[in-house]
This record gives sequence, structure tokens and C-alpha cells, in this order.
Amino acid sequence: MHPMITRLKKAVEQLDGVSKEAAEKLIEGIEKNRSEGCEEGLPLREVKHIKDSFGISDNYILFGEGEPILPKRLDERETRTVKPTPQHDSYTLFKIRLNLLLEFAVMSVSDIADALGVSRQSINSWKRTGQISKDNARRICAMEGIDYEWLADGYCTTEDGKAALERLYQRMKVAMRDEISRMEQEMNDYDLVCAEVA
Repeated sequence: MHPMITRLKKAVEQLDGVSKEAAEKLIEGIEKNRSEGCEEGLPLREVKHIKDSFGISDNYILFGEGEPILPKRLDERETRTVKPTPQHDSYTLFKIRLNLLLEFAVMSVSDIADALGVSRQSINSWKRTGQISKDNARRICAMEGIDYEWLADGYCTTEDGKAALERLYQRMKVAMRDEISRMEQEMNDYDLVCAEVA
């Protein structure tokens, strides 16, 4: 077994509930699709998807260094904050929060662009670079009912802000589960066509 898969399995053991079950199913799909004659063919795309979806550390999976699981998810913390780590400095954490907000907002990217008077390309650039004006960042937070302080620094202290953040996070979880289901179906399809030539 490839060491990255071994480390991925160990990391998934530290997850709980639905997350652990979903990750284990995806790993089973990876292993099922690998024949003995293709031991070197590690499916990096699938590994990356599992790693990113369930908050597993790059350094742990790639190099076996550090803790397997990144800081706890939003719904597991009261303060909604994450301390910077070697993998996640304050800029990277801001960019992650901004992407979460833009990707899973109630409003579509087109609607957000129209409301702010900017192009969709500008919003895609914000997501890619994390570079956005404070005024536009405040306006996006206001449209979603999210505390600006959460986007800027990771702190969410108002009850309304926490409720809005929870709704945002739940939308992200639903979208991730849909993506996991899509990938499982894709792997089943590959199983089917590979079985035809076996």
C-alpha cells in the first residue's frame, strides 16, 4: 500500500461521525479501483479531494509530518476561530474564509458582482488571490449577515453573526456531500467499464 494511502487512513481514523464514514467510503473506492499491476498509479486527484474535504494536513499526507487533522471545523468551536499554523498563516486563513463566503453565499456570484458593481472576473480574482478591498469585503459580509470581524480576523461574537455563519457552513457541508456522492458515482462508473475488459 502506498504510504500516502496509509497516512490518509490513519488521519481518517481521527475523524468522527458522518465525516469519517464518508471519507472511508471514498478510500475504499480508491483501493477498489487500483489493480495489483498498477501499484504506482496513485490517484492524487482523489487523495487531494479527500484531504481538502475533511481538513487533513498536506504535510502529514505528503511527508508524514505534523498533526493529521487541521484545526477543528467551525461547528465544533464556540469562538469560530483558528490559530495560525505553519500551513495556515493569517493571510491563508483569511483567503479560506473569503472563499467559503463567496462560494457558498446565498447569492450567486453573478448577483454579488451586480450588487457590488464589479465583474465576475473580479470576484474570481478575489477568490484566487485573497486580495479584496475592505469596503467590498464589508458589503459582502453585510449581504450575508456575517460579522466582518469573522472574515477579517476569525472572530464571531454576535448571535446573529454566528447564526448566519452556521447557515453558511451548513450550505458548504451539503455541497461537499453532493460532491462526494458525485465522485462515488464516478468511481462506480469506472468500476463498470473496467470490469468489462477484465
